[in-house]
Amino acid sequence: MNQNDRHYYKDIIPGYRYVDLMVHLLTRWNGNHALLLGQVYKYLMRAGKKGNELEDLNKAQWYLTELISDLQFRHDEDEELGRQTAEDRKQWK
Repeated sequence: MNQNDRHYYKDIIPGYRYVDLMVHLLTRWNGNHALLLGQVYKYLMRAGKKGNELEDLNKAQWYLTELISDLQFRHDEDEELGRQTAEDRKQWK
């Protein structure tokens, strides 16, 4: 069975296929971040349509927490690199 044929992926937005919607939503994201955000969208869009609604929402929350943690880690690394670069420039003056 094709994923687009499953009832819990139909009519999220009438007239649009699930896969087309995901491609549109994730266009600006890359790699692991696209995967994590895609999972968030997936579980939010199907919440209550397949099985336990609370379980789907908890899964969405888990993936969102992972995404936020990774983005925060990268942000902190970039800030540290910026500080080191500024300190290096001061030493050479």
